[in-house]
Amino acid sequence: KIYVIPNCIDITKYRKNHFNKNLLQTYQRDKFDCIAFFHGTLSYYPNYEAARIIIRKIAPQVKDCLFLIAGKDCPLSLIREAKKVGNVRILGYVENIEDYLALSDVYVAPIRRGSGTRIKILEAMAFGKPVVATSKAVEGLDVKNGIHGLFCNDIDKEFVINIRRVLKDQELANRLEENARKLAENYDYRIISRKLQKIYEEVLRK
Repeated sequence: KIYVIPNCIDITKYRKNHFNKNLLQTYQRDKFDCIAFFHGTLSYYPNYEAARIIIRKIAPQVKDCLFLIAGKDCPLSLIREAKKVGNVRILGYVENIEDYLALSDVYVAPIRRGSGTRIKILEAMAFGKPVVATSKAVEGLDVKNGIHGLFCNDIDKEFVINIRRVLKDQELANRLEENARKLAENYDYRIISRKLQKIYEEVLRK
């Protein structure tokens, strides 16, 4: 018999009222109406590719939104390319991802490949952030399109439209945020550890 245990997070780390005053001052909203966020180790090709897609395809179509990309080991070529786009900032490694998640209005994950554990998506959902992502980015999570986020099969016009929908429709954003947070609570390590303990007990009884 095979048991599947999902990855987990500490839900208590992600509080909706969390904010960093200095960070708020750094990214004042006098120039941009909103902030989108993506993070991941940028030497890992699926994350590098996603960041490049943001720079080349997404950000130029949503110019009123500032796109923040965090992650260590960013290739210099990507940094140079981002500097040419007025609404993209490569942050490099950041100490507290929670600060940037709290600051953002939407989390974007234009991931086309890879088989990671989707922690970045759970983190965004735990903060109650609306998520716009590819189906690949949320693969393996118990999510439904239009309920827990807006998900596309690929990065095309629909992806950009979904970002605009979330940013312009506050009712939609609020609904996605609430549902995402509730879903993320199911992945809290306290819940997952209890399930794991029951499995251990069942195995030991045999």
